[in-house]
Amino acid sequence: RLESASEGGRTIKDKNVDLVYDFEDPAWRSVTDEISCELCGGKENDLDSCEGPFLMPPFRGPNNEMVWVHANCATWSPEVYLSTRDQALCNVLSAVKRGKKVKCALEGCGRKGATIGCFVRKCKRSYHLRCALATGWCFRGQARFWCEEHREGPHDLTDDSPIEHGPLTGIYCKFCNDPDPKLEDQYVTCTADECNNKWHLHCAAVDADDRERIAS
Repeated sequence: RLESASEGGRTIKDKNVDLVYDFEDPAWRSVTDEISCELCGGKENDLDSCEGPFLMPPFRGPNNEMVWVHANCATWSPEVYLSTRDQALCNVLSAVKRGKKVKCALEGCGRKGATIGCFVRKCKRSYHLRCALATGWCFRGQARFWCEEHREGPHDLTDDSPIEHGPLTGIYCKFCNDPDPKLEDQYVTCTADECNNKWHLHCAAVDADDRERIAS
């Protein structure tokens, strides 16, 4: 059970929802120092920029620190998704944590915070959002990216091929239908013959009526 500071203490159903500061909390509203994105390092708060505006209120870090992230820097990180049941972003803090260890592969950049990685599993290249766009890539509304070396065949700049739920795995939770790009061993799989339905671990504890509805 998670309680969201931004939602008056209501129960959050998805354990990956990131907690944020209360909207009326003066702690973040009174911030006067220049803030910067934890992913790209940019300080602009521009709706028309490729990074977009800062997400507000800021996220609440593990030590209650304020974590500021641009909207698009967060949403284009592959592990980040919107919980449709909670109407909240998930795994933003996980992306920030991962980004602290990953340097951008764009020549002339090399800064950390690069969370947009090439979809070829063996490729180690990762980029900031602006740097990924600088390579000529167009996301076309889909959170997937191929670096310049692997951008050939069906994965060129005009890639319009359909994508399934869970862009990194092609799997999704049958109960809540949230795309959740996690490793397959982090799901519960139905053991019935010829059934490939999967559930998030926290969605698996559903009652008999729900299970019957899902199986139908």
